[in-house]
Formats: sequence, structure tokens, C-alpha cells
Amino acid sequence: MWSKEVLDQAAKLPPGPERDALIKKARQADVACHPDEWAHSPELQLPV
Repeated sequence: MWSKEVLDQAAKLPPGPERDALIKKARQADVACHPDEWAHSPELQLPV
């Protein structure tokens, strides 16, 4: 997953704005992918 790779890159950096920016991007990407996972879930039922 892309966000995991970015978090791994951030972990290698010293604390600072560049590291903070990478962590923020990874979190945003992680949050953005959840609605897509829900929409494609096999348990998803159509409303009746």
C-alpha cells in the first residue's frame, strides 16, 4: 500500500517539516481509501 511505503520513508527522516508532510500525506491517503474499500465490500447489501 502506498501509504505504508510513505510512512516507512518518513520513519527514516529526522523530525521536521519534511517528515511531518510525508506522515500527513500517508494519513490522508489511508483515510481516502476506506470509502472505496467499503463500496467494494462483499458484505455490502443494497438498500431494500
